[in-house]
Amino acid sequence: MESATADTTILTARRTITFLVSLLVALCSGTNYVYSAYGPQLGQRLQLSYAKQNLVGLSGNRMTTQTVDYSVDDLIKTPTVGVYGSAPFVGKLADSRGPRLSLTLAFILLLTGYLGIKTVYDVSGNSAKPVGDDTLFILMLFSLISGIGSNSGYPAALNTVAKSFPNKIRTTATGIIVSGFGLSAFVFSTIARTIFPGNTSGFLLTLALGTALPMVLGWLLIRPCPYPEPATKATPESDNLEEPVDTSFLPTETTRLIRKNGHSNPHSITGLTLLRTTDFWILFLIMSLLTGSGIMWINNVGLMARALMLKDNASPDERECVKWQTLQVSTLSIASCVGRISIGMAADFANHRGTRRSRCLSIVAMFFLISQLVGLRVQDIKHLQYAVLLVGFSYGGVFGLMPTIIIEWFGMAHFGQNLGLVSVSPIFAGNIFSVIFGRVFDAHSSHGEYGMHCFEGARCYSASLYVTALACFCALALAFLAAKRDKKYR
Repeated sequence: MESATADTTILTARRTITFLVSLLVALCSGTNYVYSAYGPQLGQRLQLSYAKQNLVGLSGNRMTTQTVDYSVDDLIKTPTVGVYGSAPFVGKLADSRGPRLSLTLAFILLLTGYLGIKTVYDVSGNSAKPVGDDTLFILMLFSLISGIGSNSGYPAALNTVAKSFPNKIRTTATGIIVSGFGLSAFVFSTIARTIFPGNTSGFLLTLALGTALPMVLGWLLIRPCPYPEPATKATPESDNLEEPVDTSFLPTETTRLIRKNGHSNPHSITGLTLLRTTDFWILFLIMSLLTGSGIMWINNVGLMARALMLKDNASPDERECVKWQTLQVSTLSIASCVGRISIGMAADFANHRGTRRSRCLSIVAMFFLISQLVGLRVQDIKHLQYAVLLVGFSYGGVFGLMPTIIIEWFGMAHFGQNLGLVSVSPIFAGNIFSVIFGRVFDAHSSHGEYGMHCFEGARCYSASLYVTALACFCALALAFLAAKRDKKYR
């Protein structure tokens, strides 16, 4: 690993290559969000019920706008484990062993997972009856493997970039990497729509090779390039990038020793000590409430679009429905990407002017609250994208801002593991809000010739938006509290 005497030029050749390849790795690590690009065809060929399709998708962490009639009870019983559940473990691996082992694991798991799904699709699709539970279990297993694989490459890239750029532009640099992760679904769904229309097997092969091979490139080229911060007095809790010190066994008072170095935080807190820290739970709750609201939209914006279209036309043109649903997907993905980059730049600018980055959390929470209020006022499909635009921008903003705040508050040495622990939070509120949405939607739906549909427009889901609006208001209050508590880390 490069020593602290590294060249002070920010964009050295090695640092630039590391950044660009890390962005490529991140771009290939968010493909579990693209399940809706092949999930319907997978379910149709294997004759899976909608509930079973959800089991497969949630095994790898499906963020989809697929319009399906699902059983809420099945959704409650199904854990989201692929990406979020594995985050703390793969994050710790990146902290302790560097990027190479994580990228090796990502290569193996992504190739195995997507080739496994392709094999099941190719072999089991010839049956005249639905596949059995054993095949369903195998399919869920491969989906889980691909989910863990996606989340193995991403922290390696993010961790390396966070350690390679100076504090003054760190949020911008990590925000761009995070934006690549968010844009992954848009890129691969576009590939599916333009290059492999109707060829699900070919698309699954592309996913296998297109996600695994960049991990090999990352293994060859991604290297931490530590940027020398101002010289400071060393302490046992300092952010030593060479040999991270585990302080989980130390008394809380010891872990709170402060090393004054301008902008960098001296803490190196993780493990049980982190879980006993009030500030960790404040960030955890903010992340859960805000991203949970975003996940509810990501999972159900297709249903929102269809409900608005069915209000005035009980038999809309299916191609028109797909067009509007695709528009919402694209808007969400692109807005999320823009949010991840722009919030990083804004936070770095604010930090340069003497304002702590944590204050930007309240701005993101305010955007989230406004998005829910705008959503409540939408009565026409033509206006839905405005709410979706705000949701996507805010959702990206949370993920773009949180990594640097975690570094500032809890230190660099255990960044991957700490970010992974905070990243578990979307599981809770995300599933709760999605279940609430499903039950509200079911309550306003009725059985028709082509299944269960809701014809009441925005009333089909508006009650769930009141819940997420309240959640975003609570997150806003917590964001103000976080800004107030941030003074201890200066």
